[in-house]
Amino acid sequence: MNEFVSTENEGGGSFGAFFAQFPSIMWQRRWWLIIPAVLGIVGGLAAAFLLPTKYQSSAILLVQAPSLPADVIGSQPTEATEQRIEAIRQQIINRPALIGLIENNDLYASERESEPLSELIEGMRDSITLEPQSIEIGPGRQG
Repeated sequence: MNEFVSTENEGGGSFGAFFAQFPSIMWQRRWWLIIPAVLGIVGGLAAAFLLPTKYQSSAILLVQAPSLPADVIGSQPTEATEQRIEAIRQQIINRPALIGLIENNDLYASERESEPLSELIEGMRDSITLEPQSIEIGPGRQG
């Protein structure tokens, strides 16, 4: 029998021994590292080239309700706000603004080769949504 027993082996080894053997451990288990890395790279490249490019943007516009009473204004405050939102919508979806967005950002590059610009603009208009949300400002604070 072996009479000489190392004190390092009794305590489970030390970190120094682990780091000394780490390269050989990695070499023995190299396929456990290489295969997932290659699969991850191939999956990432496939996703980058196969998924369609989609542009999405959002913005918040604060439309402040008038602070005058309704009898002075002559219309309901909600009607005035809706009219202001509609005016903003018309500014956003007008043809020159959308053409500028398409050309400046090189949007719809492949579609521009096969479809007329007017169809692209109509599709872009259909994609634009304005969702009014009301925000109540507490008393004592002005918007």
